[in-house]
Amino acid sequence: MQKIVSRILLIVIIITGLAVWCCKDHKSGDGQDKITIGISKYIDNDHYTRYAQWLQAVDSNIILIDLYHIPIDSALIRLEECSALLLSGGADVHPGFYNRDEDTALCSIDFYRDTLEMALIGKALEADMPILGICRGLQILNVYFGGSLYADIPFQYSDSLIHRNDNKDFDASHPVSVSDRSWLFHLNGGISSDTVNSSHHQGIRELGEGLFNAAWADDGLIEAIHRIDTAGSPFLMAVQWHPERMRNGHSFSAPLAKRFVKAAKQYQTDKYAEKK
Repeated sequence: MQKIVSRILLIVIIITGLAVWCCKDHKSGDGQDKITIGISKYIDNDHYTRYAQWLQAVDSNIILIDLYHIPIDSALIRLEECSALLLSGGADVHPGFYNRDEDTALCSIDFYRDTLEMALIGKALEADMPILGICRGLQILNVYFGGSLYADIPFQYSDSLIHRNDNKDFDASHPVSVSDRSWLFHLNGGISSDTVNSSHHQGIRELGEGLFNAAWADDGLIEAIHRIDTAGSPFLMAVQWHPERMRNGHSFSAPLAKRFVKAAKQYQTDKYAEKK
């Protein structure tokens, strides 16, 4: 009898310990839920780990889930667990997606990623999920909404401004101007211009339907976009520069991270409220 009681107590202790461990796994030390953000491609190297560092500087509870190194159907299922979608930088978008197949020779293409991100964007929009695009992320969002791209800026647009260094290990830099009617202008406290980093050879040719030109370079190339109808719409913004690689406190970096994290938190709060 005593052995049975001892075994029951041991089982109770184990179950209690597992419950506590599970809670700790899903909660931070201050009791707040982890914020899970799906990233369209993540690799464990310096370029990609900076995305997590950039967002975790706003909230250490941020967790990024790589959606690239799994089948597309699995990625769409994983996205359902997330509270936001981050479209990271990377290879060129296939020109076939914007009906300019003749430009394919000018591109370095990852067709799987194009297909994956198109599916992820559609799923996120259907769920009213916050979306942030960075560099390539701006380009794929523009294409998703029916826009087109310059496949190679120096060849098809202008070489008056350097948007990418020949040595890709180092970012170029140039000024951008911000519309005073844009989200970005209000996010950064009304700053209308600043210098950003730049590491791309493609850019927006025709703006996608329902998108707003929020910022541009001195050569006129579009550098930031968001929805035209911002009132009550889920967060959707993209920038051509890499805010995750800019100094802390930059007017076009930290405010963007804060606003994206805020949108993800609100989405998570609303999602769990609907389940109750």
